[in-house]
Amino acid sequence: MHKPYIKSPVAALVCFGLMVAGTASHADDSKETSANLGLNFSDGNSDALTLHLGGRLADALENYAWHLTAEGNYGKARQEIVVGDETFSETEKTIQNAKGVAYARRQYDANYAYTDNVIFHDEMAGLDARLILGLGAGRQVLDQEALKMGLELGGSYVAEYYTIDDDDGYAAVRFGTRHEQRISATARWWTRAEYLPRIDDWQQYLIDAEVGIDAAINSHMSLRFVLQDNYNSRPAIGNERNDLSLIGAVNFMLYPSKEE
Repeated sequence: MHKPYIKSPVAALVCFGLMVAGTASHADDSKETSANLGLNFSDGNSDALTLHLGGRLADALENYAWHLTAEGNYGKARQEIVVGDETFSETEKTIQNAKGVAYARRQYDANYAYTDNVIFHDEMAGLDARLILGLGAGRQVLDQEALKMGLELGGSYVAEYYTIDDDDGYAAVRFGTRHEQRISATARWWTRAEYLPRIDDWQQYLIDAEVGIDAAINSHMSLRFVLQDNYNSRPAIGNERNDLSLIGAVNFMLYPSKEE
């Protein structure tokens, strides 16, 4: 494996902080400050029900759009050590994972340039940190008031730091899509997906996909359900490739409220 150019998870966190500071002067589709709290049922490297906490900050200025999102899950579960058909031991493990995203774009009519940057930690998957730095171009193939969809193509640098496996760093192609549709005046649903194959070995790739629905309870609260799928074709030793999560949460709109 190649050693990552960014040498440590601490440096990765510093880089992510700089990216957040850099994108904060640009913007996403609407002004929003929100937080959500709920439960996450996961299947994969951890099969458990955990506490979910997330937040989003977004704004739009003329042709610029940006958003910052963060989410994490915490809980405990029993983990079995299985070899063949035999279970050798069972221990209680603390489950914790967290993800932060800094995304910004500059619109040029139907086309746009974007930067998409992610930092991810998953203890159960043996991943201390994964940092993804991405740049590319997109096209708004649907741009109606109630229906929007964008297709994206770009490049990314992926740096991975594992607990017991070798660290890795590589360049990847990024294929992405974003879609949002308003169902009614108080409900919407969205999809997001990205595929990142390694440039020099397309058998190694990451897939990150999400589908969600959000319905307003009142002017300050909404109920949302989100299904997330994360696939790593070459996970850390002893870990599964696929992690699936179903999140049910109450979203609190801190600014603006639905009635503003």
